[in-house]
Amino acid sequence: MRRETSKAGSDPVQAAQDAYEKAAEQLGHANVAVVGSSGVGKSTLINAMFGFDIARTGVGQRVTQEIAYYEHPTGAVGFFDTRGIEVGEAKAQLIEGFRSLVVERRSRDQSEQIHVAWYCLRAASTRFVDADAEIVRALHEVGVPVIVVLTQVARRDGRLHPVALELARSIESRGLPLAPEGRVFFVMAVPDEFEGHERHGLEVLLDATFRVAPEGVHRALIAGQIIDLKRKEKASRRIVQAASATAATAGAVPIPFSDAAALVPIQVGMFAGVTVTYGLPVSKGTFVTLAAAALSYGGLTNAGRYLATNLLKLVPGGNVAGGAIRASVAGALTLTAGEAWIAVCNQLARMDPERLASLDTSEVRDVFMQAFERRARRLPPDPGE
Repeated sequence: MRRETSKAGSDPVQAAQDAYEKAAEQLGHANVAVVGSSGVGKSTLINAMFGFDIARTGVGQRVTQEIAYYEHPTGAVGFFDTRGIEVGEAKAQLIEGFRSLVVERRSRDQSEQIHVAWYCLRAASTRFVDADAEIVRALHEVGVPVIVVLTQVARRDGRLHPVALELARSIESRGLPLAPEGRVFFVMAVPDEFEGHERHGLEVLLDATFRVAPEGVHRALIAGQIIDLKRKEKASRRIVQAASATAATAGAVPIPFSDAAALVPIQVGMFAGVTVTYGLPVSKGTFVTLAAAALSYGGLTNAGRYLATNLLKLVPGGNVAGGAIRASVAGALTLTAGEAWIAVCNQLARMDPERLASLDTSEVRDVFMQAFERRARRLPPDPGE
């Protein structure tokens, strides 16, 4: 009996748009509180880790008099930023503001809660006083893990500046509830070439953030951060493997060549999931264009025919008897296409925003096809039925 072509398969452009919206929704949202006085390098740290400079965005959405909220362009991550750390009444207002904010958001969806706090101090010129300790304790008491970060820490030949080391020891000796493991973290977000100080500490801080943040917001953090492409690759491969299994299930009853478009919704959904996991600053319309360029020369609406007549012959066993695509071929095709799309996203993630905005879709198609062909030739022959 001939299988019905799905509505999504008959309109792959709409399928791509729907897939992108669904992937963006499923990504989730992480919120980081960035606490510290003006001038300690909070915006520099956020920009280095997430590629988002809150100092250039103007005034964020004011939550309280002391706290403003900024959202990453991808929507994956939000930042609660403090104007400064004062003493006396201002400090009490800051603590109360955070306490009320955390408690009020606790009843909301996980994506709206505060998941981790970075308490930032400038290592070379800042003392850690009782007021700082009180804020750390207050955040911990309302359930927010607090990571203390010393910023602008000079390091040369692997050695940290002794002033920063001494400050860290004085903080750790207070027995504060520091996350994780009661230690202080050292960061130089931007290298100082004039002084010869290297960038360091971002990867360690990112690891610490993942360790204390809820697992439900990890994908959002992966998408938002820009310093660890390996995390993006690993998360994307899970998406690709799931899509490959789904495609194999769809091919359990062999798919006629004429219905090869039935695989397109699975593959565009996979492409969308990988794209948002990489946190690429592309719109829904741009994603559809890029996916179309990857999946066909003639446009996404011809993707099913193109897959059947061009890509399948690259997969061992793709030229199947009876003009039908078996489960093993459908799964291998989807897995290979997904790995090729990861290769595309790796290249796109390394581009500066201006270059990405001016990208010719033919370049995307060429990168995808080259990656697909390389991977397809490494696949073992399909044993058939």
